[in-house]
Amino acid sequence: MKILSWNIRGLGGMEKKKEVRDLVKEKNPWFLCLQETKLGVCDDFLCASLWGNSPHGYSFRPPVGASGGLLILWDVVEVEVWFSVSFNHVLMLHGRFVKSNETFYLFNVYAPCETNAKQALWGSLTGQLQLLSGQEICVCGDFNAVRADERLSVRHNVRNPDMIPFNQFIEDNCLVDIPLCGRQFTWYKGDGRSMSRLDRFLLSEDWCLTWPNSVQTAHLRGISDHCPLMLSVDEEDWGPRPLRMLKCWQDIPGYKQFVISKWNALQVEGWGGFVLKEKLKLIKSALKQWHTFHSMNVPGKIASLKERLAELDSKGEDDELIVEEVDELHSTTSDIHSLSHMNTSICWQQSRLQWLWEGDANTQYFHSVLANRRRRNSLSSIMVDGVRVEGVLPLRQAVFSHFSFHFRARGIERPTVDGLQFGTLSVTEGGSLVKPFTVEEVKAAVWDCDSYKSPGPDGINFGFMKEFWNELQVDIMKFISEFHRNGKLTRGINSTFIALIPKVDSPQKLNDFRPISLVGSVYKILSKVLANRLRLVIGSVIGEAQSAFVKDRQILDGILIVNEVVDEARKCKKELLLFKVDFEKAYDSVEWDYLDTVMQKMSFPFLWRKWIKECVGTAIASVLVNGSPTDEFPMERGLRQGDPLSPFLFLLAAEGLNVMMRAMVQSNFFTGYSIGSVSPKVVSHLQFADDTLLLGSWANVRALRAVLVLFEAVSGLKVNFNKSMLVGVNIAESWLAEAAAVLGCVVGKVPFVYLGLAIGGNPRRLAFWDPVLSRIKAKLSGWKSRFLSYGGRLILLKSVLTSLPVYALSFFKAPSGKEFGGLGVRQLREFNVALLGKWCWRLLVDRGGLWYRVLVARYGEVAGRLVAGGRRDSQWWRVVAKIRDGDHGSGGSRLFELSEHQTSTVAAMYRLGWEEGGTAWRWRQSLTAWELEMLPECRTLLVDIILQPNIADLWRWRHDPGGGYTVKSAYLRLTTRDHHEVDTMSTLLWHPQVPVKVSVLAWRLLRNRLPTKDNLAVRNIIPLDFQLCASGCGGLENAHHLFLSCPVFPHYGAWLELGLVCLQLSRILYRNILFSLLAQQEWGAPDVCSCSLFGYVVFG
Repeated sequence: MKILSWNIRGLGGMEKKKEVRDLVKEKNPWFLCLQETKLGVCDDFLCASLWGNSPHGYSFRPPVGASGGLLILWDVVEVEVWFSVSFNHVLMLHGRFVKSNETFYLFNVYAPCETNAKQALWGSLTGQLQLLSGQEICVCGDFNAVRADERLSVRHNVRNPDMIPFNQFIEDNCLVDIPLCGRQFTWYKGDGRSMSRLDRFLLSEDWCLTWPNSVQTAHLRGISDHCPLMLSVDEEDWGPRPLRMLKCWQDIPGYKQFVISKWNALQVEGWGGFVLKEKLKLIKSALKQWHTFHSMNVPGKIASLKERLAELDSKGEDDELIVEEVDELHSTTSDIHSLSHMNTSICWQQSRLQWLWEGDANTQYFHSVLANRRRRNSLSSIMVDGVRVEGVLPLRQAVFSHFSFHFRARGIERPTVDGLQFGTLSVTEGGSLVKPFTVEEVKAAVWDCDSYKSPGPDGINFGFMKEFWNELQVDIMKFISEFHRNGKLTRGINSTFIALIPKVDSPQKLNDFRPISLVGSVYKILSKVLANRLRLVIGSVIGEAQSAFVKDRQILDGILIVNEVVDEARKCKKELLLFKVDFEKAYDSVEWDYLDTVMQKMSFPFLWRKWIKECVGTAIASVLVNGSPTDEFPMERGLRQGDPLSPFLFLLAAEGLNVMMRAMVQSNFFTGYSIGSVSPKVVSHLQFADDTLLLGSWANVRALRAVLVLFEAVSGLKVNFNKSMLVGVNIAESWLAEAAAVLGCVVGKVPFVYLGLAIGGNPRRLAFWDPVLSRIKAKLSGWKSRFLSYGGRLILLKSVLTSLPVYALSFFKAPSGKEFGGLGVRQLREFNVALLGKWCWRLLVDRGGLWYRVLVARYGEVAGRLVAGGRRDSQWWRVVAKIRDGDHGSGGSRLFELSEHQTSTVAAMYRLGWEEGGTAWRWRQSLTAWELEMLPECRTLLVDIILQPNIADLWRWRHDPGGGYTVKSAYLRLTTRDHHEVDTMSTLLWHPQVPVKVSVLAWRLLRNRLPTKDNLAVRNIIPLDFQLCASGCGGLENAHHLFLSCPVFPHYGAWLELGLVCLQLSRILYRNILFSLLAQQEWGAPDVCSCSLFGYVVFG
């Protein structure tokens, strides 16, 4: 299936007609949709000149005035068109594809340029599309609107007013904008500066489910200033796909016994690594055959069973079934249920959704997610050296050549790091790295891995490892122990699949993909064990400027430091230069000899270095091209993203830059920024893995470039100066432009993005939160709700709010917690306070980091407490200090405000004496009567305290059993309503063993939120006189009538065979709904059984 869409910009000239004819001849489409034909009439002769002599049909809409005009031609051999309809700016066809018999609706659109006319078009199109919900719909053409700023040329920095209405139109109609292949833009003005993406195909989710491999490609433009677009279905055979172990196998009777018996029967001799690899290979081969019989083509098996069920039903209508047929009827129904559950589980696993389980979405939702992910990651064409590469073999060869060269050693003689002073491990720390491996740490490494994520070349996931640990343990420990002794890996254990993940919406080149390595399960166990050991000691050799993957350091540390530096520079009118470094393919570029030299300088044991050299140096890889691997090639440099060891090894490599910068500062070749005035702290650079920010004086520019070039020469990490950014605070723009020219980088301005957050922005302005709001809207796409139950939608909402906790707090009206009648969605204001409260805790217990010393340098410290309240305090510090000082103990903030000892410790108050008459109680003014009443309460809290001089004081967070601060406990403290007793109904309603969709149904029923006719009438969805029950009983339809008092209800119960369903429902589920409904006064015990079961079957 191929659909061509093109804004031809006038079809009157012979050149245009010839160009269209040549394109049709080359692409052989089923449909040709032309916009802006500017033709008043269209006849058979014109269409034949465009399509050729083959049989075709056409539909035409003339232009309005001098512009517009729409034409659709189609191949009558492939397509049967039933009718066409046209209205302003739209030409629509309805018909079917002859071979597949699938129906379709095709809309050809040419949108006007005027904003008001465009919005009117979106409204009329929405009216048509919503009447066709659930159909296969394709909307194509020139929409004269863009979806986002990045769709415009970078030279267009003016916000497009048509963007929001166009995006809303797509969202309202649940349309899918699939990625564009071929180029980024579709319209070019011709001046080399103005370009945008005005043309596109928009597909309904049902179209995407029917043709999940739909691809949208932009082709070369000629006379027209628009590029022709083609929608096609990728039906190429990209090669065999590796077998993936399925979670649903665990539910198939006999699976566990089959694996155990096969494993115990395997006899393989050799080294431990070879034995384990071969056994897993053999068990995988056996499981492949077992899978063919038990779990392959589940949808086809369901269809066959349904056909047999229909035959039995038909026979039962004419004659009474015999006993064997009745048994077959029951077994067939049971098999359909089991296979349907299996199919849902398979689709869930393939969709790779971590936040949603099978019970809260239907199979179509998982199919939609899977199809959307495959579209996003698919590779149908790519640009290589300016030439477009298409087709299976050329693409596979291009991918192989690119990545085999990318990971090839450059063979350059590099400078050494002999003169640099690195941190070193102690003898004890080095010994902890190479001590014998234990079963406990190996098992902990296995259980720390996700059970069902994509496996590597061996096809074994960790769900299999965990389930059959008793059988695999001996062979795994033999492999691990032998590696400890000889430091060698058997060939094949270190094989890797490289998955290509797009970094942009419409990738055009192979550099637009991020190579993520899927390592084998056996190697991953070893790598995870080594990474867990390295994690414990790496803080001893990594400088304080690095905040990634080191214990007690966080990503927000660097954000806090740079935010304080920029804030002080702006408020104190101090000059500040920031250089945001962009490393080109950082992980992929690390030279192994350099890494080994760094570990040697850091006093890593020789045996450890031998292990690491084996782990990184024996890797071989193949690239997955649309799910099928290419030929293998050896990796000669780089660290694999996806290997548990890689993040920590990269820190060791990146430490070279930290050491160089420190040496430059000590030698006065680089001047960092000095924050604070009394006891200033110099900050010269910050790192989070490869995200590097250099800070200092404007005189540093040439030294800055020199140190980065030197680091590149030493380590292999190449700085991409074209994508790096120079930002100045209180520095003339002319000088910044000159400095940027020296560095070869771009000039940025405050606020700028560092580690995903805007530095120097104003969080009180709505525009500050635009990036977060955009991400939330993307996660809450309209099409998702169509395939999700209410429980699934609730989990989706919670997932988004959990992963994106910091955003515009006014975005949602905060609901109540579950126990207070709500749905348990987080109250964002309180959650934000709980997150910021973690800083208050760290100010007390974590004072060894660079971030704390920066705060002390800027604000000062009195009696171990940072000073707050200055007029130049940053917005962040004002908020945190207010949380810290907001509620001063149980004695009340009023007494604290009047005390003359606000900075005193408990020990100091004890020595002064807090008994009646003691000198600890000194006030700024006389206390009122109600203030005097608060004083005994404070004394009561303090009277039992016993000071022990020989024992160090510790801070404890009393709202958590462990004594340490947690965001969860703080949030519960902020949201718990002590005066409200949580009843049993809420506990049962939201019991964890009850499917969320069932709990949501009960919640909606009890809150009168079901779409009964009385509720629909209140919302003006139906007329007030349309509220009678659909059963024809004459009563008004509301929840109570529908579930309890309607006289037709018992017949529905018999039809649904509720007695059979009751036996299948879990006791907890039944008790959940039972007690929930009993808690409501209008629901009596006799009513509960029928309505709860009915609701579960119909709505659950």
